[in-house]
This record gives sequence, structure tokens and C-alpha cells, in this order.
Amino acid sequence: MPFGVGPGELIIVLIIALVIFGPGKLPEIGSAVGKSIGEFRKATKEIQQDVTDPIKEVRQPFEDMKAAVTLQDPQKKAEEPIKAATADKPVVMLVCPKCKAQNKEGAKFCGGCGAALT
Repeated sequence: MPFGVGPGELIIVLIIALVIFGPGKLPEIGSAVGKSIGEFRKATKEIQQDVTDPIKEVRQPFEDMKAAVTLQDPQKKAEEPIKAATADKPVVMLVCPKCKAQNKEGAKFCGGCGAALT
């Protein structure tokens, strides 16, 4: 339970509230507490959004510039497989679109940078 209040303590608090306020006022008090909690959550989300939105706006141009400088297309799939001949049999290698590292056929993620090989 939150705040270290167990079921026993919660029952005692509810009985004391019932004695003090009476059965007629408890639903009104519960409703007011519920509305207050809802308003608090709404205000918290708005504050969080006010903080994170400017950060996204500042970060986006830098991410676009990084993609342009490195000539990478984030939506680009893995390039055509490269066949590397070995003594036994040819090994098909996939080239990572992000770091250009060669990966074995069937690999789902790049061994160099961890990017998904699709």
C-alpha cells in the first residue's frame, strides 16, 4: 500500500472518518478527494509536457543535421547481401545501413552498432 499504510491501518482510518463525518458526508469527501487527485495528475502531465516539448524542438534540428552529414537514411533497409567466398562455402554477409559493418546472413541486429537489420 502507498505511504506504508497497511490494510489494518486503512480500516481504522476509515472507521474514524465515518465517526467524525458521518455516513452522509463520506461520499462527498471521497468525490472531492478523487477530483483533487485527477486535477493533480492533469497538472503534472501538463508540466511534464511543457518541459519535454521544447527539448524535442531543440534536439530535432541536430538529429536532422547528423543524418545529413553522415548521409544516412534512418528508414533505409539493409543493403544487398555481399557474398564472401570461403574455402568450404560462400558466406552471405549483410551490410548495416547505419555503420556499414558486415553481418552474417540471418542476423537480426548489427554486431557493430546494434541497429536492426531488416
